[in-house]
Amino acid sequence: MTDEKKYMDFAKSLVGLRHQDVLEVGGCISPEVITDYEPRSWTSIDVNPKRFEGKTTFNGNFTFTAENMSVTDIKHPDNSFDRIFSVNCFEHVDDLKKGMDEMFRVLRPGGKLFTIFGPIWSSPVGHHTWIEYEGHIYHFMNGVFPDWDHLIKTRSELKSDLEERYDEELAENICRYVYDSSDINRLADGDYEKNLKDSNFRVNLRVRKKRGKKPSKKRREAIIYNYPSCNDPTVTEYLLVVSKGKISIRDTFTMYFGLVSQLMNKILQKVFPRSV
Repeated sequence: MTDEKKYMDFAKSLVGLRHQDVLEVGGCISPEVITDYEPRSWTSIDVNPKRFEGKTTFNGNFTFTAENMSVTDIKHPDNSFDRIFSVNCFEHVDDLKKGMDEMFRVLRPGGKLFTIFGPIWSSPVGHHTWIEYEGHIYHFMNGVFPDWDHLIKTRSELKSDLEERYDEELAENICRYVYDSSDINRLADGDYEKNLKDSNFRVNLRVRKKRGKKPSKKRREAIIYNYPSCNDPTVTEYLLVVSKGKISIRDTFTMYFGLVSQLMNKILQKVFPRSV
């Protein structure tokens, strides 16, 4: 199963996509994948037009549109969409409050937002380092440097540590990505909680996924000192379902039933990988 289909199945189970006008925020699911979920229309927006390459032409059973656009300035009228679908985007949005306001505006009353995002900045690997250097990929999930060092170390301290493992040029490239990249918004878990609380959305489901062991007391104190809005530095990803207004008891039951079904399917895939 591809990642696209995995996320689409999750959204289908929790909020439903069939016969809905859907706005995808950040990224662009392939139209050939979307067609199996039978939306009425699907509009993808992203600030990087490269995400739309090879996906802008489609003749199928729904209307598909890909637009170079920021979530902080959605060029659509109020109440335009029934659903918003977003995967691994929120940690990249520079003004998340404005983005939340815009998404609320374009959702219809009773509409739902489904999102999974992370790793967030305050997590063990929230620096998102992804560098290609001399034929190798240095990736945040492959232990480029110890967990939380991007929150604890100064630039010079981190560079000094990196130069013990890598050459000077690579060490500088990593530091430049960590401290200078505009690709990450550098929000801690407490910042996301505040943005959510201050928004007009009603929270229907909130799951915080944690990663790894807890930091030592000394490292945790250093993290909190540098990032007071960090409540739990092990929180790495969020799964959220929020709505514009109250949802029905039936919709709530469907959402939680869908969540349980997805979790059970994930367990079965690990136990019986060839039969599920």
